[in-house]
Amino acid sequence: MTKLVLKRPVSAFLVVCALIIFGISSIMGSPMELMPDMDMPVMLVMTAYPGAGPEDVEELVSKEIEDTVSTLSGVKNVTAYSQENMSMVMLEFNYGENMDVAHMDLQEKLNMISNNLPDDATSPTIMEMSMDMMPVIAFSVEKLGDIDILSYVDQEIKPEFEKLSGVAQVEIYGGEENYISVQ
Repeated sequence: MTKLVLKRPVSAFLVVCALIIFGISSIMGSPMELMPDMDMPVMLVMTAYPGAGPEDVEELVSKEIEDTVSTLSGVKNVTAYSQENMSMVMLEFNYGENMDVAHMDLQEKLNMISNNLPDDATSPTIMEMSMDMMPVIAFSVEKLGDIDILSYVDQEIKPEFEKLSGVAQVEIYGGEENYISVQ
């Protein structure tokens, strides 16, 4: 290898220059993202059944939905979670499955069984899982002194985050909200 480089220095120089140019152009042309776009083949079917215990929700809602949606094509796994007042059925599809077609098929199946669900149960809601739904940043604020920290975060910090490009939503959790009670 060394002999070849010494015999043909111009050719070796051109090869090194070509590698550097192609390397820099590939780095500049590739998007660098912390959270790349990923299509997750997962859908959630959520149904509220107010006033029902977990056993009733499991038997009357979750089981009915689970049995119906498990016959859909492309479904890899079906998992049902039942709790008081709420049923959640998670459908995992095979990778490469057309999620738009799967959504329409799922909606048709749910429309067919809506009469089999209890009268008090709400109609099932379909949610598609996406990486965009997950929070990218979370921070905590602590109150020092006698200030209304919740209104400060809501009026000062939240608008600054909302100004950033690519920010879909900013949510505030917790804190004590001051209010005036007129009696």
